[in-house]
This record gives sequence, structure tokens and C-alpha cells, in this order.
Amino acid sequence: MAERNRNARDGQDAGASEAVQLEQADSGEVTSSRYLSPADPPLLFVPGDGDAANINSAADVEDAACSANTALTRAWSALHLGRVQVAYAEIDRCADLIADIHAAARSQQEDQLRTAARMRARNAIPPWRVNAAAAKHLDAILARWLPDGARVGADWHARTPQGCTVAASLMTGAWTCPDPHAGGEDIISLAGWLYEIPRAEALDRVARMLGLRGDR
Repeated sequence: MAERNRNARDGQDAGASEAVQLEQADSGEVTSSRYLSPADPPLLFVPGDGDAANINSAADVEDAACSANTALTRAWSALHLGRVQVAYAEIDRCADLIADIHAAARSQQEDQLRTAARMRARNAIPPWRVNAAAAKHLDAILARWLPDGARVGADWHARTPQGCTVAASLMTGAWTCPDPHAGGEDIISLAGWLYEIPRAEALDRVARMLGLRGDR
């Protein structure tokens, strides 16, 4: 009997504590931690403003995800209890956490792209080497890139999917086009024009097609 009375008192105390905390949250008195009850877990990660610097490791990402889940749980509980302001505050907290995670993902992707660019620069193949290797296979390359064409003497004449006529030398890869802004002296420039990519990317594309590597 005594134990039942003690449990009942504990339940009443917990309910009173929860009611006080909810009232404080609605009034704006509680700003650093809007617990719905003493049993609610604290946030593991402090929300930021979408700044990737707020997340520095995989553990931070995991903590932020757990905290976002906790905030959503609190929002659901608050809505269930009719505490709309508390629910909105928790939803905002969750949105901040998700913004942090997205910013960290973008930052990591940018770092990976910069690293890849540096590696390509270190292993870059000189254009003369790519052109020399391509000169042995210009007929196959041009037939692959411009299938709607034919050999005319020492050139390959073709029409692009856009309707432009191209004449490319089967000896050097130099090419011409009626477009005054087009034309080039090697197969690399043709790749850049056809695929609308920068010269460095075009060089890399032709090199990979020919099986060339920067380290050999």
C-alpha cells in the first residue's frame, strides 16, 4: 500500500513538472531546452544556421541526425498535447539541424571536387601527347563522334545533330565549321565544342578514350 501511494505521488510530481515546463515553453521563459517532460532526452547537437563549420566529423553528422529526430518527437508530443508554439519551436530546431547537415554535405562534396581537380592537374597529360596518340585513330574517333558523315579525301565531312557541317582533317584533327566562333587546330578542341565542355575536360575525355594515363 505504501509503495502504491509513493508511486502515485511520483506520478503526480512528474505530471506537475511537465505542466510547469510546458507553460514555461509557451510563455517563452524556457529558451535553451524545451523539454516536454523530465524523461525527454537532451539534444546531442546544437542547431546552427546552415553553416558547414558546425559539423566537422561523421560523429557530428550522426549526432545532428539524432537531435533532429529528437526534435521531431518533441514536436509530435507537443502537438498531441495541444502545445502548438512548442511544436513550432521544435520543428524550427529540426529544420536548423537539417540545414547544418545539408551544408556539411555540400562542403564535403566541394572538398572532394577540389581534391579531384588537384589530382587531375598533377597527373595532367600534355596536349601534344594526346594529339599524337589521337592522330593514329582519327578516322575511328571522328566516325564515332560524327556518325552522320563520310570521308572526303583527307577530311571527314559530317553534319552535327544541331545541323552544323563540320570538316575535320584525318591527318591532324584540325577542323572547321561555318560558325564563326567555332573551329580549332586539334581533336581536343573539337571534343570541347561537340560536348560543350572546357578544354581541360575535353583533353581528359580524349585521353581516357585513348587509354592514356598521366603517370605513364
